[in-house]
Amino acid sequence: MKKIILASAISLCLNAHSPLLFAEEIDSSQFSSKESLTETLLADDKLALTQAQAELDKAVASGASQEEIDALKLKVTTAETNLTSEQTAITEQVTQLSDDQVIALNRSLNNAVSSQLNVNIDAAQIQSILDGNYDNKQINALTKALEEEAKFTALSGKFEQKSEETGNEKFLEHSERMLDKADSQKEKFLGKIEKFDKKDLVSNAAHEEAKHMSAQVAKDSVTASMKEEAKNMAKETAKSVAKLSAKEDAKSSAKDIAKQTAKQLVKEEGRQAAQSEQKELNKNNGKSKD
Repeated sequence: MKKIILASAISLCLNAHSPLLFAEEIDSSQFSSKESLTETLLADDKLALTQAQAELDKAVASGASQEEIDALKLKVTTAETNLTSEQTAITEQVTQLSDDQVIALNRSLNNAVSSQLNVNIDAAQIQSILDGNYDNKQINALTKALEEEAKFTALSGKFEQKSEETGNEKFLEHSERMLDKADSQKEKFLGKIEKFDKKDLVSNAAHEEAKHMSAQVAKDSVTASMKEEAKNMAKETAKSVAKLSAKEDAKSSAKDIAKQTAKQLVKEEGRQAAQSEQKELNKNNGKSKD
């Protein structure tokens, strides 16, 4: 029974946390397609060609003048040329983007794609990502700038159309304000790209300085440790030398004392022998006189 309860608890924990454990993997899988990114980046150029062709077809069908038709044909040709040029450049550039950059671009452009907002991001801006080695924050700032521009430009177009339909010039004023808003919002978010870059530079510089200081502290610590070790070794050596020297001095002193003592003993024994001999001699001389 305990085993069943434990197994159920483990299963519940795994199921409860699985969205968190695999969220990043799912997110990466969803936005990692370079083909999908290429299609998204070329969408505005394809739309421009589609619109130009529709205008030409409408003009021909309505019996427009040859001059108007020729102008629209030129517009179609220009759109075709732009699409071909952008397609060649962007297809090559996308292959040079890192996996993280591809995911960041797909994810940040997803909102615009979902809302069918025509974001104009071209080969020049993709090249800036490559040249600047943009990270996620910088890519988000770039796409947000272009998304804001597209959103307020679209609103401007709606107000302009409303003005044409009603003849009310106030709608034109709204249209102009929306264009100004498009420019200001675009500049606002483009400015963040440089700010993020400066923050990263400061952060990297601080990191390098911290590494340098840490290395210096470690070096100083090792040097101090070596100095202390050398000092201790010198003390021990001095003690050993002093001890050995004292031992040798003691031996030498004892040897000298022994020599001096032996000399004194020999000298004393000689003196006593001489005294005994003199006494014996004096005794014999006294007997001879008797």
